[in-house]
Amino acid sequence: MLLLAVALLLSACAPRPHDRGEAPPAASASADAPTRVYKDGDTIVYAGPLSDAANQQVAALLDARTATLRISSRGGEILLGMDLGELVFSHRLDVEVAEHCLSSCANYVFPAGRRKILGRRSQLGWHGGALQPMRFDDAQTQAAYEPYIGAARQRKQAYFERIGVSPLSTVYGQRDEFEVQRHCVGWDYSPAAMAALGMRDVVLPEGGWQPGRTFESRCLFRVETVTLSR
Repeated sequence: MLLLAVALLLSACAPRPHDRGEAPPAASASADAPTRVYKDGDTIVYAGPLSDAANQQVAALLDARTATLRISSRGGEILLGMDLGELVFSHRLDVEVAEHCLSSCANYVFPAGRRKILGRRSQLGWHGGALQPMRFDDAQTQAAYEPYIGAARQRKQAYFERIGVSPLSTVYGQRDEFEVQRHCVGWDYSPAAMAALGMRDVVLPEGGWQPGRTFESRCLFRVETVTLSR
């Protein structure tokens, strides 16, 4: 139970976007609704928080005709994000963001797509990951956290090497240069910044990508450029 509590503390559960996108109603996902997974032609639709049961449904629905994962998710536990990302990458699926793809969805699922398809109002949101330091008030929780996060970091390193994306994508917006933005719920990246981090083949809509800049009452700031040390 203590390990479960630690995992929940690391879950990617950002607030619902204030400015909703233009996703089909069936792909909408609210904070407390159960996750829905179903097939729509050659597309698997994933609407809701990341969960092991939902990931297993994706695995069961995959077949030779499956081309796309259309997702709208506020995130979930980091290992579940990598589980779903592994399915996406190994089956060479496109990832289409419906309304939003936040936290572990942005960290691990979106970058794994063969193509990464954004609608005009599709929202991406990063706010940290396994690389960031965590300190807990009690020693018992800290002791449970250390082996959990150690294994997660080891897996994360291999995962990002496999998909060809920099693991710094999960924490770049926490750099000192963005200190003035710490009141925001998280950040997204410009297309150029995504490419610099290894997220290539991002498909933008005609007329441009214009995501909302807030989640409810909190801002989402933009990282325009990325500089990676050699």
